[in-house]
Amino acid sequence: MEKPIIMVVEDETIVSRGIQQALGNMGYETPAAARTGEQAVSRALAEMPDLVLMDITLKGEMDGIEAARQIRAASDIPIIFLTAYADDEKIERAKFVEPFGYIIKPFDERELKVALETGLHKAKMERRLKESEAKYRLIVENQNDLVVKFDTLGRLLFVSPTYCKTFGRMESELIGEKFMPLIHQEDWERVTESIRSLKTPPHTSHHEARAMTVAGWRWFGWSLRAILDKASAIGEVISVGRDITERKALEKQLRQAQKMEAIGTLAGGIAHDFNNILSSILGFTELSLDQVSKDSELYDNLQEVLISGKRARDLVRQILDFSRPGDRKETPIDMETLLQEAKGLLRATIPTTIRMESTIREEGCVIEGDAGQIHRVILNLATNAAQAMEEEGGQLEMILEKTECHIPEGEIPPGKYVRLTVKDTGHGIAPEVMDRIFDPYFTTREVGKGTGMGLAMVHGIVKSNGGYITVESREGEGTAFRVYLPLSKETESHVEPFKNNALPGGDEQILVVDDEPQIVNFQKQALERLGYRVKAETDSMAALETFGSAPGTFDAVVTDMTMPQMTGDKLVRELRKIRPDIPIILCTGYSDKISKKKAKEMGINAFLMKPVGMVDLTGTLRRILDS
Repeated sequence: MEKPIIMVVEDETIVSRGIQQALGNMGYETPAAARTGEQAVSRALAEMPDLVLMDITLKGEMDGIEAARQIRAASDIPIIFLTAYADDEKIERAKFVEPFGYIIKPFDERELKVALETGLHKAKMERRLKESEAKYRLIVENQNDLVVKFDTLGRLLFVSPTYCKTFGRMESELIGEKFMPLIHQEDWERVTESIRSLKTPPHTSHHEARAMTVAGWRWFGWSLRAILDKASAIGEVISVGRDITERKALEKQLRQAQKMEAIGTLAGGIAHDFNNILSSILGFTELSLDQVSKDSELYDNLQEVLISGKRARDLVRQILDFSRPGDRKETPIDMETLLQEAKGLLRATIPTTIRMESTIREEGCVIEGDAGQIHRVILNLATNAAQAMEEEGGQLEMILEKTECHIPEGEIPPGKYVRLTVKDTGHGIAPEVMDRIFDPYFTTREVGKGTGMGLAMVHGIVKSNGGYITVESREGEGTAFRVYLPLSKETESHVEPFKNNALPGGDEQILVVDDEPQIVNFQKQALERLGYRVKAETDSMAALETFGSAPGTFDAVVTDMTMPQMTGDKLVRELRKIRPDIPIILCTGYSDKISKKKAKEMGINAFLMKPVGMVDLTGTLRRILDS
């Protein structure tokens, strides 16, 4: 074990030698003593002793207090003052040096030993503390988490560099200030309650809150730990925070996805029941139209019922498309029809202070894509436009046309496109945020009034469909979004008008199966009126028994999908076991267990979505019988 090195600073030679001899007897090592303040400073900093015994009163220009100050300013060498007497002025000066002790002359060896050992131990502890603080500071300053320390009044006592960077303020600006003004006002109660809970064991808590940073409002998760004083009361609080904005956004997305899934499930159930009801309304209306004179008022009234019923059918399909965003179907889309459907849906939600117009400049605006997705593009753009005018009103215009497109930078290939323009006369978009409007989670709306995902979703759908989107805006004048989608080569309309005198008939034997008596009744009447022989069943098990008793007598089967005891797909499999070649039409109001693709894979001849009208029913039946 090395001997501690004690430097003696004393201008009286005899006294200096006496102290050195006493130190040697105690087991300390003593280098040459210094006699002046100047010598003390230079030797101490050159030799770095473990402790300096410094006489306060030294001859020359520099006394012991000044020498001690310079040594302490340049090092952490502990100093113990020696003094025979000292006036108040010297004592006051000596305090600022923060000496490790005072020894009053004359002193005995025991007194000196105690003072030295105490001073050395104190110095050792201070060095360890500084090393620990240095390590702690190094860790804090080099991590991405935010670290703060504050008192019981919420005043900041320590802030990490990351904290300063996040909030765009210097450490000197933050120390002594309260942190609460940085927190979103809606989260104050949550933060206050978290701090209050620190009073009870284990004296830790966690909360999430928004704070205004240089990047705007951001979410942070904070872990708090109370530092207790000797009375077990909270003295200070250490808090470590982490930016969780992206996580919160993902959580919101997940909740939205779960909500949409729930909506989809609910919409599916409603659609199934509602489409069964519509099947009866539309079916019997069509039957009635065939029985009345075209010149009668009753005929006109029934036509109005038929039109309204078809609007209800289309609305159900829109709801299903909106609630099932992942169910992508690539089909030819008549943009004119889709635009008019969206306009009808928007009219019910947009304030009357906003005038809405749609202009179709050319017919045949057909694209290839998913109707549900393109529908959402129109709704999102129009809704955004309406929100820009919700305070003062204005005009919302949607324009549909064909165009030859040559977008620069090779975003899309040159060619023929359908262009959808959505214009508003709202407040416009600020130039400084124009480049960010399609970024996920970016929004200029107040917290809680927008997710920042609408335009990002629009951009994604347009890109996935081989399209391009542009935006032009002037503050105070309005905004225009233009969506370019490739023009489809298939431009023929797939909608056929109802013609009660052009329905194909036959004399074949048909088995009709549906658990709804009204639907069975309609289908039986419709087919029998056209010459078909019909056996109707409202029970799938009874239908199987009927078919099994005389399979060769039936020429085709029309069956519902959702039925008790045995669903339509299971009935099909059992029927095919008895007679593999029997033509089958499967109908459904809505089912997540069956689709057109699945039906085709099962070998089902035709798949119809309810409500099934006379044109679809009789036309499809005749087609599968003749094929």
